[in-house]
This record gives sequence, structure tokens and C-alpha cells, in this order.
Amino acid sequence: MVSRKYTKDYRVEAHLTKRGAIRDEAIYCGAYYRFARPKEEVSRSLRFLTAAELVSTAFAVFPMCVPCAYSKQMYVILPLVVSLLPIYLLFAGLYRVRTAGEKVIHEHRDKIANRIPTGAFIQMLIAGLALIGTIVYIILGQLAPIDWVCSVLALLRAALSVLIFLHRHDFAMEDVSEHLPATEQNPENL
Repeated sequence: MVSRKYTKDYRVEAHLTKRGAIRDEAIYCGAYYRFARPKEEVSRSLRFLTAAELVSTAFAVFPMCVPCAYSKQMYVILPLVVSLLPIYLLFAGLYRVRTAGEKVIHEHRDKIANRIPTGAFIQMLIAGLALIGTIVYIILGQLAPIDWVCSVLALLRAALSVLIFLHRHDFAMEDVSEHLPATEQNPENL
């Protein structure tokens, strides 16, 4: 289903089915996009960011799965639980990059261009809040060995989040509609 935002990118045409019925079909006639960087650089960035996000996700989930005093502190566990939202945004954006072909439609370009930078920023912010909560816990509490492990993971996750944030624009896209043959362009532009 196409959201209302992208309805101008489609035109409806009537087609005859095999059974002789007339059926309306949406035909894409909007702009096409491609990655601004070469394909090799995009795939390298995709592999790097996917690996970094998997490690960062493991660092966030581990304290939630281990019973320890660290994970019982509200100011520590709450940022970890909230961090599931940017984790979803980043993985959804990276999935769109992985499934993108040579030409990308407007809706998919927006999902790539919006989810990855937004998810990277929110993840960095939340990882910073989790690190602040960890520092407060270190100052106030008596840490068991597992608490130290969780604290180090919080520090590493904050560093990884900054690194992911620095690579948030690796998947910038450019309009290629004017480079396509006339048969594939938007009929309104002809």
C-alpha cells in the first residue's frame, strides 16, 4: 500500500486480466535515485555499519539479559530499553540499502535517507545517556565483576554509536531521472 505522501509518484492504469476483468494497476512514474558514492564504497559501508550495529546491539541487550545489580537501576536500564527504537531504525535503513538496486524509487530513498541518520543520532544520544547512568552507578554503588563488564560494554557502545553516527551519510542518494531513457521517465517530464 502506498502512503498518501507518494501518491503523486504513481498513475493508475486499467489493465485487462486473463479472465477478462478490468483491473486498476498503479504504475510508478516518479523520480529514480541512485547512491552518490561508487557501489564498492556503498557495500563496504553497508558491511561495516551492519557489523558495528550488530555489536552495538549485543552490547545493549547483554545487560538486559543478565541478572545483576547494574541492570536493576532504573537510570541504567531505561536508556537500554529505549535504545531498541534506534536499533530498529538503523537495521530497517540498512535492510533497505541491502535490497536497493541500481534505481531506487522515491519512497525507498526517503526510508534510507531518513532512517539511518535519525537512528544513528538517537542511538548516540541514548548511548550517551546510558553511559552517564553507568558513571552515576559506578560512583554510587559497589560493583560486582559482572557490573564492571556491563559498565565497560556501556563505554564501548557509546564509542561505537559515535562511530556509526560519523558514517550516517555514507548512503546519500542523487536523482538520476534525467539520465534515464525517455520510456522510463515520468511522462509529465516529457
